Amino acid sequence: MRRIFWRVYFFFSLAAAITLILSVIVSWRIFERFILEQTTSELKDSLIALERVLRIEESYERAETIAETIRDFGMRLGIRFTVVSPDGTILADSMEDPSRMANHGDRPEIRDAFGGIVGVASRYSPTLKSEQLYVAIRVQTNNETRFVLRASRTLASLEETMRPFVSDLLFAAILILAGILGASAVVARSFSAPIVSLQREAERVAGGDLLRRLPESDIEEFSRLAHSLNTMAEARERQITELTVQKNELEAILASLDEALVLVDNREQVLRINAAAGKLFHTDPAEAAGKPLVGVLVNKALYEFARQVITTGTATEREIDLYDSEGNLLYARGVPVTGCSLDCLCILLVFSDITHLKKLENIRKEFVANVSHELRTPITSIKGYIETLRDGAINDPVAARNFLDIIARQSDRLGAIIEDLLALSKIERDAEHGEIVKTLSPIKPILVAATQPFAERAAKRNITIEILCDETLSVPINAPLIEQAVGNLLDNAVKYSNENGRITVEARSDGTKVVINVTDTGIGIAAEHLSRLFERFYRVDKARSRAAGGTGLGLAIVKHIVLAHGGAVSVKSEMGKGSTFSLHLPLS
Repeated sequence: MRRIFWRVYFFFSLAAAITLILSVIVSWRIFERFILEQTTSELKDSLIALERVLRIEESYERAETIAETIRDFGMRLGIRFTVVSPDGTILADSMEDPSRMANHGDRPEIRDAFGGIVGVASRYSPTLKSEQLYVAIRVQTNNETRFVLRASRTLASLEETMRPFVSDLLFAAILILAGILGASAVVARSFSAPIVSLQREAERVAGGDLLRRLPESDIEEFSRLAHSLNTMAEARERQITELTVQKNELEAILASLDEALVLVDNREQVLRINAAAGKLFHTDPAEAAGKPLVGVLVNKALYEFARQVITTGTATEREIDLYDSEGNLLYARGVPVTGCSLDCLCILLVFSDITHLKKLENIRKEFVANVSHELRTPITSIKGYIETLRDGAINDPVAARNFLDIIARQSDRLGAIIEDLLALSKIERDAEHGEIVKTLSPIKPILVAATQPFAERAAKRNITIEILCDETLSVPINAPLIEQAVGNLLDNAVKYSNENGRITVEARSDGTKVVINVTDTGIGIAAEHLSRLFERFYRVDKARSRAAGGTGLGLAIVKHIVLAHGGAVSVKSEMGKGSTFSLHLPLS
């Protein structure tokens, strides 16, 4: 941070410099305007004088006489004169050949003059190749406009006139600025010296020397500040013991718990919250102190729970559903705390986020139910056909063979479910213990190997499988697992693609990750199912999925293989237009 000396010095210097610069600019503008108005007045007077000369010579009808008159008049005054007819044609000019000059009817000063006012304008003259100041007046005889007289002078001559004034003005400004900088330094020093002295003494008091007193200054304001600091040191000495006791109690409570804590008094004013509470309730712990409880616990259920604890003054605990978009669930406890305040009762509210635990419990229940259902179906079928065979169907060779084929298929399905469950469990276990070995492997051979088992099935339905991948593209992976994941996606793509469809397997890199896309032109998936596709045993169309031979674990295996590689999965789909499943694998 900057010292007060430099702050004061910079402030005074900057204020003085800005004021001085503005003064110089204003002075220059005023002088420039004065010179411009004076020159305009001189040009106007010269035009009036030229008009009188023309009237005296009565040369209005003779262009040659007008040209000679204005040329002679212009040479004597050092001013360029131009005569313009009502149609804009140049009748005469004191410096140029009128036949080579363009029509001047559109010039603003000419239009103003023909309108009956004195025309004044400044612009660049293509004839003279310089900035010019123009003044024009109308000449009439018997209330009939004969022509317009225009006088002009180059603005460069005005700048020459102003140059000595500008030089003197800048020199004076530099001298004044130097004096102001010196005076600012003296003023800044007079402010900073007493404050620095008070600062040193105050630091000693803050360091624990509560018996030390600050010296009083000969400046009244600084003297009052020293007196206030001395009074504050005395009050601090008295309060230090009480604050130490309170601080130790609060710190002990906060240190003993990891949950979100809110300390509130019986007036429903928040005394303190910890970082966990700040994160849970989306507020800054430093700003929460002193706020009303309703401003921190914005959820109605949480606020009513806290009020109940404050009102009854007894320990209370409860599970509270926040009913928010994230489905958060809290386990809330409230206990009275004695000794945390001198004049009122305090309540400590403790909130534990059990959302994840509840979700895991629900997932476990749903998984158990799904496993039971998936296993019960083939077992029930096998048992039913065995009983049918026992009841006499075994004596019918055709029916017996048909029933045995069904039992075999259901047994295979049962085995496939168990095999997928074991595979999924192994992937999770290996990923958790870091036992998945990854090596830098080219992607294209893996994609080719993954498509081979499905080539014959696809060909029977006239489905084209295309692989798009750079030969040099490599990524650190476990090749067999990635081949299994891509194979699971291809299995679904072939199952749910229409005949004459197309499946594209594409791999590309964006510099930080490799993305493998499996795109089909199949039946598509409704949007409401996309968020749950990778759950165990989740099926969009259960009857169709089982008829196609799926176990309901293929996409879950894909997800966990990619998660084991530190990546992510995603899906995009539109009904009737197909689906794109993507594997995002990090390059590092």
